[in-house]
Amino acid sequence: ASGTGGGSAPDSRTQLYIDKDGEAYITLNSPADSWNGIRMSSVGVVKAFMELYDNTSQGKKLNIGTSDARDLVFDTTNTERMRITSAGNVGINYTSAPYKLSINETGTATTNIH
Repeated sequence: ASGTGGGSAPDSRTQLYIDKDGEAYITLNSPADSWNGIRMSSVGVVKAFMELYDNTSQGKKLNIGTSDARDLVFDTTNTERMRITSAGNVGINYTSAPYKLSINETGTATTNIH
């Protein structure tokens, strides 16, 4: 359901709300001891997800990830800042991370942790 163009959601059952200025939010509400999330698929196959768990079997956690061998990339200002490769290596200011932790600081030496 979409909003009516006002400044607040019509009621607590609203799942998708878009206000008169085009600002939007999605509400996902699950019962206690459950989970909810967003799964992104391509041709019917889940490729990426963001899931919030609050239950006894999975614990309380936020999972963000991919379901196949692809990197997870974090951008700010349309620039890549951090990458977790499908091999589990982490690169900060690196487009590829050759070691478990690789940090590239502009104007200084590169730090790698093996």
